[in-house]
Amino acid sequence: MNQPSHLHPDNLHPDIIATAIHWFVRSASGTMDPQEELARNDWLAAHPDHELAWQRMHGIAGKIQQPARMQSLPVLHATLKTSAQQQRRRVLKGLVWAGTVLTSGWLLKDEPALRRLTADHSTAIGEQRQLTLAEGTALTLDSNTLVNIDYSKHMRRVTLLHGRVMINTAADAAGRPFVLVTRDGELRPVGTRFSVSRDAHGKHTHLAVSAGAVEIYLAGSQTPARTVLAGQETDFYPTHALAPQLLSASTTAWADGMLSAERMPLAEFIQELARYHQGWLHCNDAAGQLLVTGTYPLTGADASLRILQALQATLPISLQFRTRYWVGISLA
Repeated sequence: MNQPSHLHPDNLHPDIIATAIHWFVRSASGTMDPQEELARNDWLAAHPDHELAWQRMHGIAGKIQQPARMQSLPVLHATLKTSAQQQRRRVLKGLVWAGTVLTSGWLLKDEPALRRLTADHSTAIGEQRQLTLAEGTALTLDSNTLVNIDYSKHMRRVTLLHGRVMINTAADAAGRPFVLVTRDGELRPVGTRFSVSRDAHGKHTHLAVSAGAVEIYLAGSQTPARTVLAGQETDFYPTHALAPQLLSASTTAWADGMLSAERMPLAEFIQELARYHQGWLHCNDAAGQLLVTGTYPLTGADASLRILQALQATLPISLQFRTRYWVGISLA
């Protein structure tokens, strides 16, 4: 039987906290379908830490219902009736108004968790989701991704807060330009299909263009630093953009539900696989130098564990399971 790997809720792994928040907000919305309910219940049953995080979320929300905080209930009730785009922002405002988030410290010190609550759309670890915006632009959200959508009379703006998104832009009848924003700058496409990734602790944004062209505007700049064409990819920072390189097929395979590698160091491959794994993966230096070539499906439950087992069958590696979520990889 699995035992809790932490003695206090404050010590829960950030990935577990993030997923608990995702399921709490989805449950509070009142719009979950039966498949989502099954997925939530499976996640709760998978490990004691998941249940601990879930109970902590309910403990925070329960404080709102104390008599001294009854004034906050209309905010919460209104939240349950809002659209999916507004749910997370309204839930967070209700909790902050009641003082529960600010006094608990459990969420306050976890910036990604707070962003997850306020994001318009998010995916849990291991989940991918398709979105179609009002004018037809299509978004594919990768695992553990957070985005905000801001469409006005003059601009179509998508902000990538964390994770990775594939975008197929559509023509807009109103002629509004489309802009994707990250912490490092803005991307302005021309009839394109492109992928953008930005992790919370990363130091740059990665852009991969499959069709059309994308202009990179560095943070605060009014002139493009680079134009990236179809078949190219690059990284950019707040202060500079690197020269585009030939686009690798493995870079955008995730949007088709696949994890692809061509002579990729195992350490780099495991870092990529960790995007889809609930828990912790660690590859030691010796094993990390092995090269991986292959294409692996990301769909279905426990996809990351199946990929690890496939790697073990083809490479001289050994898997050490502390639990099914905490896995070490070393040379056999």
